[in-house]
Amino acid sequence: MEETEEVDMVRASRFWESGDGRYELWLADALDPEQVSTVLGGRVPSALVVDAPYSAVTHAGHRSAAVTTRRAADFAASRKGGLRARADLTYAPWSCGDVERFVDLWSPLTHGWLCSLTDHILYPHWASSAGVNDRVVFAPLPFVETGSRVRMVGDGPSSWTCWLSVSRPRGEPWSKWGALRGAYVLPGERYLNSAEKSERIIGGKPVSGMCMIVADYSRRGDLVVDPCCGAGTTLVAARMMGRPAIGLDTCREHLEIAARRIARTHEQVTMLGAEQDWGQSEIFAQPGEKEECEP
Repeated sequence: MEETEEVDMVRASRFWESGDGRYELWLADALDPEQVSTVLGGRVPSALVVDAPYSAVTHAGHRSAAVTTRRAADFAASRKGGLRARADLTYAPWSCGDVERFVDLWSPLTHGWLCSLTDHILYPHWASSAGVNDRVVFAPLPFVETGSRVRMVGDGPSSWTCWLSVSRPRGEPWSKWGALRGAYVLPGERYLNSAEKSERIIGGKPVSGMCMIVADYSRRGDLVVDPCCGAGTTLVAARMMGRPAIGLDTCREHLEIAARRIARTHEQVTMLGAEQDWGQSEIFAQPGEKEECEP
């Protein structure tokens, strides 16, 4: 598998900043305390929303499925079919230790909710690490992209579900936050997981789903931080929701994509004249629609 090159950095550096100064991208390692300190510069995240790398088991399963779909796509092409090959993941998996290091570093720095999308293997470590940091931990929330994956080997059910790990500080105002949805269910976007070029990296999540999470676990004007921002979907959602945001990643290519997407989202919102806060309304992007959906 060819992996996107990640930069071996000694220091964090600002990669991009929006004209209004409300959105920043940093070339930085989310697991390095000194680099994280440089990025934040004394600022305190109101909410952490992250889709960090999943386990080695999930990566291996994706790689195996990518090989299977590639063979199927080659066969379909020989028959003038239209099946697309599934692309490989372009970043390394995380271990249980990586999750623990991340939560131990970021939990004390975050003023409010800590939300992480993960797989069923690493979820227990996200939950236990949050508990060790004296956070209130909730049961995992399913994040379902219907039809997003097909188990090509035909030996059992397909996996359409990731899990959202959610925890908050004790006491008010978080204990009075309000009732929130118990699941995120939206149409899958399999065309964005194909080997053809897309401005969303493989494994990234739909803007519609991230809009829901950002709206649920932050308020307008809150600082949202995504320490593993990839192609910037969380920051796109934050901009659509009217939240300033900071993203970190160790890959320049990912940050270049993120910068283009965030800048384009700003132009769309500006043309509308005002940002809307969708709150807990259901936001569903239909497959095939332009990803940066307008409110």
